[in-house]
Amino acid sequence: MKLKLVFREIFGTTAFGCLQDYRLEQAKQFLQKGTMTVEEVANVVGYLHLGHFRNAFKSKYSIMTAFSPNDCKINANY
Repeated sequence: MKLKLVFREIFGTTAFGCLQDYRLEQAKQFLQKGTMTVEEVANVVGYLHLGHFRNAFKSKYSIMTAFSPNDCKINANY
């Protein structure tokens, strides 16, 4: 329990939150390269269910409610 508290105090998030942020940053970079499909990117960064990936991605990067991982692939300047 103490490790969790210290981790959160230092990094401002949980270990799981830190890992999820890292995975989504990697996903964004892969999508911007445009060489992989959204499904391939989701699998590479560890999401087995595309819907879970889409929801996590939209939660982190959403500016508009209609924004999706595919939009990142289309607009590499985001």
